[in-house]
Amino acid sequence: MLNLARNGLTAKALQSLAEPLKLACADLEDLDLSGNAIGANTREEAGALEAFLDALRYCRKLKKINLSENQLSGSLVLEVFARVYMKQFDQNVTIIERAGDGVSDVVQDVNDDMQDLAIDNARSQRAEQSSPCGLPSITTIDMSSCSITDAGAVWLSSVIPKHTWAVSALAPGSAGEGIICWPNERLSPIGTKVLHQAEAAIYDSFTGREVSRGGHAGTPSR
Repeated sequence: MLNLARNGLTAKALQSLAEPLKLACADLEDLDLSGNAIGANTREEAGALEAFLDALRYCRKLKKINLSENQLSGSLVLEVFARVYMKQFDQNVTIIERAGDGVSDVVQDVNDDMQDLAIDNARSQRAEQSSPCGLPSITTIDMSSCSITDAGAVWLSSVIPKHTWAVSALAPGSAGEGIICWPNERLSPIGTKVLHQAEAAIYDSFTGREVSRGGHAGTPSR
């Protein structure tokens, strides 16, 4: 566990954390960034935040990230979050689709009895590349008390149904809570309704769309 709560960290500070995250990718399971000053009001800050979020794709054991009590207001910061999430989501879906074709197991199956070190290294690298990773594989993402506004809720509404599906597909049997958005006092009744509808939607991996639990079309898939 890496606890960096209440250290006054900004998005620019998180960019400096990107490289250490790569080094700790095999061990990090819980990242606490709560109570900091993380936000994005400029394109520079948005770029720094994106670099940090993109580095999370190396963390294959990370199951919880706490972003509560930060400044995720406006649309820019959650636009960045949604964009990075969607990219990593598509990468993980590709991994899941390829898992059943047997291609990734060819080297292992053919060389079961070989002790060559190069083969062992190749197996290890191949297994690592085929493991789910990034934001979609993080069981719990806590965004409570982050001053989320209606504009940010719109971006989150496209991510939440996918995260519910991703957690069950990438971490079956997990008892996680998904993306936690409550409380957020700056949400109007409209923003609150948007998030509630997103939480009630189910991602349909066959059609690539979100549908309500009653089977009707929900939020757009992109």
